[in-house]
Amino acid sequence: KNMPNGYIFEGEILAVGDFKTSKEQFKETDKIYSKKGKKVGLMVRLFDIVPLKDFNCGVWNEKAINRKKILKEMIENNNNPLVQFAEIIYEGTDTSIIQAKLEEMEMYIAKE
Repeated sequence: KNMPNGYIFEGEILAVGDFKTSKEQFKETDKIYSKKGKKVGLMVRLFDIVPLKDFNCGVWNEKAINRKKILKEMIENNNNPLVQFAEIIYEGTDTSIIQAKLEEMEMYIAKE
C-alpha cells in the first residue's frame, strides 16, 4: 500500500512465522491464501521491479542488478515488515558458481 505507484513488482506471497522447512511454510501459505475473505498472516518477498510504462512496452533496458538495488531501496524506505527484499544469492558472471548454488539449494530442499 505504501510502495510507490507506477511499478510492477515481482515476488512471492509467503506465510509469516517460524517454519522448520520451506515445505511447511508453503503449506501454511496455501492454507491462508485459499481461505475466502480477508487474508491475514501473509507477507510478500519481492525480487524484481519494472516501471509500468516499460512493462506495457514489453522491455526495460535496466540491468537486473540495478533493478534489484532500486527495489531494495524502495523496500527499505517503505519500512514495512510484511514487505521484504529477496536477498541476492550471487552476483557475478562465473556460471560455475551459479550451478554450485543451484545444487546447494537442491540438496537443502531434499533434506526437508
